[in-house]
Amino acid sequence: MPAVLWYVSKGTFVFGGARPVPVRPDRYRNYRRGDIIVSLAGIATNLLILLVCAVLFVGVGMLARAVPGAQEVFGTAQRMLFWGVVLNLMLAFFNLIPLPPLDGSHVLYHFLPGGIRERYRAFQRLGFLPLMLILFLFPRMIQVLLTPAYAGIALFLKVASPYAVGTNWNIFPA
Repeated sequence: MPAVLWYVSKGTFVFGGARPVPVRPDRYRNYRRGDIIVSLAGIATNLLILLVCAVLFVGVGMLARAVPGAQEVFGTAQRMLFWGVVLNLMLAFFNLIPLPPLDGSHVLYHFLPGGIRERYRAFQRLGFLPLMLILFLFPRMIQVLLTPAYAGIALFLKVASPYAVGTNWNIFPA
């Protein structure tokens, strides 16, 4: 996964791969409901971590105004919190992509009509292959699918910029 991200981003972004969380669907009381909840749990966790990082970002900015002379320390803390916002927003939207084995594919599966659902299930048996093919052959498609994440980052920068320590918060290249 890190090599794919490095290639797709033209060397500007690398992030380590994660292993899927083992799940026991046989323990669900209601399979459909349980699968959707488990699939959305990781995304909800990403959004919760994002929210905590955003609130702490603002808090650190307010604290920086109250404690003069420690701007470098507060600026470093804010950069770490900012990347916590960015990474969790990107992960949340990336996992919503409806391609196997991402969580979005499990959610989409349950909303498809019968015949299409079974063909989609067969598609899921290919594992990471469809995702890897799209990442390599159509990298712009992933960027388009992550457009809401980019918009969320821009919104965060707009809302949180009054609390930012320092001046260079433009992460989008010209």
